[in-house]
Amino acid sequence: MTERFDSTSSTKLPRWATLTAGAAGLLMVGIGTSRIIRLQTLTQAVMPMIVGSLLAYLSGFEKRLYIDGAGIYQMKAFWGRKKERRTGWDEIDDARLVLNRGENIYLFLRCADKIPPLCFKCSDADGVIKLLKKKLPNDIILIER
Repeated sequence: MTERFDSTSSTKLPRWATLTAGAAGLLMVGIGTSRIIRLQTLTQAVMPMIVGSLLAYLSGFEKRLYIDGAGIYQMKAFWGRKKERRTGWDEIDDARLVLNRGENIYLFLRCADKIPPLCFKCSDADGVIKLLKKKLPNDIILIER
């Protein structure tokens, strides 16, 4: 089994935050709707409905990025509708790995598809370097320290 390195730029709200944002969003939409029913001005009703809709919509967002032996995996999901994409190592034209002294290392990949920058923990640096050197030709890998 190949080793997998999860990017720290992946996002998924914790369950409590998802439920809180969803409930607050529905509450705000309800407040806006009640203001329309009570025949108040439309300007008083629109803002809570917009904010509530945004909260409810964004509470269902998830983004996952990782690299493994097969390539780069990207997944974005909004309320169960997933968009997944896997880019193989043979499609990569250029790779730049930036090792800084902070908490993260950064991997920038260039190919025909758009790949966002990937961030990894410093503890994963050796594994990521080994994987890159194993899967990519040495002439397209640039490691900055």
